[in-house]
Amino acid sequence: RDDWLQLLCEAIAQRSYASVEQLHRLRRVRGRYRDAAPSLPAARLIDVLLARPVLDVGLIAARLSLSSDEAYTTAAAAHDVGWLTPHPEDPDAWMASEVLDIFASTASDKRQPV
Repeated sequence: RDDWLQLLCEAIAQRSYASVEQLHRLRRVRGRYRDAAPSLPAARLIDVLLARPVLDVGLIAARLSLSSDEAYTTAAAAHDVGWLTPHPEDPDAWMASEVLDIFASTASDKRQPV
């Protein structure tokens, strides 16, 4: 019984290390994107991308209180600076591939607590 508890605790610890690493990577992306934001709406889009890395113009318009045309222009600007790529299966959707990669990753090293 103690062995199972120890195993569970180790798994929880490893997942928490991976989550902390993901958060650090997301913070670095957020900082880089803010430094390169081509416009104020694009700067406002950054936090949306970190929460919803797959989105469409309707979601951008709703989240940023923009018209559809302004939302499309913002998505195009984000695409131009490399934040968004067209979704391969949905012509109306965009993906923040770098953010998706971070969410899909786990920490590459198995750090132990200090």
